[in-house]
Amino acid sequence: MAKVEAGLKEADGLVAHFKRLAALADDTFKAELDETFSTLNAPTVKLGDVCEVVSVRGHQIKQNEIKPVGRYPVVSQSERKIEGFSDEPIVITDVPLILFGDHTCCVKFIDFPFIVGADGTKLLRPHKMELNYFRYCLEDARKSLCDGKYRRHFSDLIEMEFPLPSLDIQREIVGKLEAVKARCKRLKAEAERGLKAAEALRKAVLAEAFEQ
Repeated sequence: MAKVEAGLKEADGLVAHFKRLAALADDTFKAELDETFSTLNAPTVKLGDVCEVVSVRGHQIKQNEIKPVGRYPVVSQSERKIEGFSDEPIVITDVPLILFGDHTCCVKFIDFPFIVGADGTKLLRPHKMELNYFRYCLEDARKSLCDGKYRRHFSDLIEMEFPLPSLDIQREIVGKLEAVKARCKRLKAEAERGLKAAEALRKAVLAEAFEQ
């Protein structure tokens, strides 16, 4: 019994460690994003003045029409990159675009032809802003937009002021953020592998205990 308890304690400790590691990866990028935009000294511009809202009319299907397999990917405002698939030939091909979830505040960079899924999906194309810089502006805006309520956020978003440095500085910021994101992604992948191994260890300890 003591051996089982020791094994479970070790496994639980590893599970907790790798969960903290995964959370650290997320928090590290959020902190970098926040510091970047809170300390950036540049003229500001209202978002609605520097981006085009791309119409989804004729390119949208209902949630219950999305299939698990199909010819074209369907992208919605959920956290999943691809919601599902459809065979309907109503694809948006003029990409890349930035997707903003009106209800969820989800931000996605979409660089492949797709169909729009369900309601609340806003497709944006910036002017005077590098596309990925624009995406990071929106990701930074999430912290003030997301209030935990299921409501529409886009009307607030387009009234927000964003820093507009030169294109060279925008690209420099994107490069820095992409590097941090890559490091955090590797850290999170390591944490997820460790978490799976720790959970497998816990199951093995319990299985061995029941066999005795």
